[in-house]
Amino acid sequence: MSKQGAYALIGNNELKWLESGDSHVQIWKDFLLSMPYCIKWNNYLFVHAAVKKNVALNLQDPNYLAGMIPVIPKSYNERTTVVFGHIPSVRLGAKEGTVFVSDGMLGIDTGAGKGGFLSLVDITNRIVYAIHTGDQTQIVTYNINEEKCLLV
Repeated sequence: MSKQGAYALIGNNELKWLESGDSHVQIWKDFLLSMPYCIKWNNYLFVHAAVKKNVALNLQDPNYLAGMIPVIPKSYNERTTVVFGHIPSVRLGAKEGTVFVSDGMLGIDTGAGKGGFLSLVDITNRIVYAIHTGDQTQIVTYNINEEKCLLV
């Protein structure tokens, strides 16, 4: 997957599964353990949940990055946009089903796990493609800079 440019980050659910003792986890253990906690790409830092501001990436607490402990999303530094999920964007003040945009932060959890929207975010072109998990008849697209998003 990563050879073609797609990556999966480890998060709280994967870590809980690894710790569960579930016999099915053995099949996936090597893959899960190979998943990174964060990825730095250009001016973006991708994490599952959050990152501690101005703390070197190699000194970040993996449990914080993955959301195993309570987190508060924050920007990382003035040159980097943190892209994160874990916390539904509506809980951060975004309109239901839209991404959360703030200075140095892009929250992309649009509530699929709670019956909301599943979103794909094209970072390069700043376009969101979303579909409601209940009504899958229409794909909604919008630009991250549009009024649909909360810009703080």
